[in-house]
Amino acid sequence: MTKGEPEMGEKRSLAYPEGWFQVAYAADLGVGHSMPLHYFGQELVLFRTESGVPQMLDGHCVHIGAHLGHGGQVVGECIRCPFHAWTYATDGTCVDIPYAERIPRGAHQRAWPTIERSGIVFVWHSSSGREPTWEPPTLDEFDDATWDGYRCQQYRFSSMVQEIVENIFDTPHGQFVHHNAQGTAPAVATFDFAGHTATADFRLDVPLVGGKTSHVTTVHGPAITVNRSVGHGTKSFFTTYTPVDEHTVETNFSFMTPRSTPDDPTGERSVASAIATTKLFEQDIPIWEHKTYRPTPLLCDGDTMISRYRVWVRQFTAAS
Repeated sequence: MTKGEPEMGEKRSLAYPEGWFQVAYAADLGVGHSMPLHYFGQELVLFRTESGVPQMLDGHCVHIGAHLGHGGQVVGECIRCPFHAWTYATDGTCVDIPYAERIPRGAHQRAWPTIERSGIVFVWHSSSGREPTWEPPTLDEFDDATWDGYRCQQYRFSSMVQEIVENIFDTPHGQFVHHNAQGTAPAVATFDFAGHTATADFRLDVPLVGGKTSHVTTVHGPAITVNRSVGHGTKSFFTTYTPVDEHTVETNFSFMTPRSTPDDPTGERSVASAIATTKLFEQDIPIWEHKTYRPTPLLCDGDTMISRYRVWVRQFTAAS
């Protein structure tokens, strides 16, 4: 183990924190369809029942190990294994084996708490098996006809969820990585930590997105942020961070922009601002991919919010 790296138990809890995580867009999962997934270092299957309910189960059938996401058939409110037709309900219980008189004890797939919010399918992960203690947020603009639907951008790279989200609270790096307006620090209105949420309210001068911007980010648990920006362009968006394995994170940006505002009648400025936001994110990726995680970093008096964020995020990353 390299000096400064976390112990194995801590590293795993950092890689797979407890909370809600995006695993799909609702539009990609039709009624009666299933899809194989790989997150949290595991093979998984996501399916939508005939009544429209999304559900994720462990992917490999408990019987002989066939993957339910490769050839599995949705039958009513259940999914049927392609190998021997063992059939599982949304709670993971095996409800039918067509060639058996008795369903054996233990015929059960792990069922992940699954919920759909504002066009995104989220699942709850907890290494300790704890049930959800809060629900994922909604993006109110998703149901507003005056806003365009999601403009999506996805990235996969080597990092951990905590390392990426920490950037929100690392205000000084914006001057040096993103070339924000110079000074001792960008102007920040407030930081607030309350329960499973943390909010950052910024007033920034960001040349890449066109100049002065007011931006509010609320972090829900370890891996979902709801973001709203006004100024040079208007945009609201989810950013989500889902562990693929212990070394890889998938990040999804889901932008919505108004079709028209008084200072942007065509909506083009808002779309350009959304695109520029992903360019800002891309500037950080090479740093994340090559940095190491320091459990006890050497901080200065300008790093107060990094320290505060690390205290807050421990509630989701306690080693189990």
